Amino acid sequence: MRKSIVLPGLLLFSMLFMAFQCDEENTDTMESDRLELSQLKTEIDSIVNASACDGTHICEFMAYGSKACGGPQGYLVYSTSINVENLKALVDNYNEAEAEFNLKWNILSDCSVPNPPSEIICENNKCVPVL
Repeated sequence: MRKSIVLPGLLLFSMLFMAFQCDEENTDTMESDRLELSQLKTEIDSIVNASACDGTHICEFMAYGSKACGGPQGYLVYSTSINVENLKALVDNYNEAEAEFNLKWNILSDCSVPNPPSEIICENNKCVPVL
């Protein structure tokens, strides 16, 4: 009779243990996803900040990011003194990663749409947006 009580008891204990496990993995995963986005953005910013405008390199801008409602987070202003194709590839990667992050973690957005710069000027060898 003792064997008939032990087996169901172990089964019940195992089921309760699995049901009440801490699900810390999701929090860690969300934070690691957020960290990955932050690292990508830092890499993009360092490339943009290294750009310089002068008589031979012009200023341009491109949208970056992906708001949960759609549309970009903002605009990057840079000069053509950098590898623009590399920057575009990194920004495309970032935009896709942020869109996936928003879907995966049900991120909400204010749904505002930032205005692109109406003009970009070269000031002290740096591209500066004019809104």
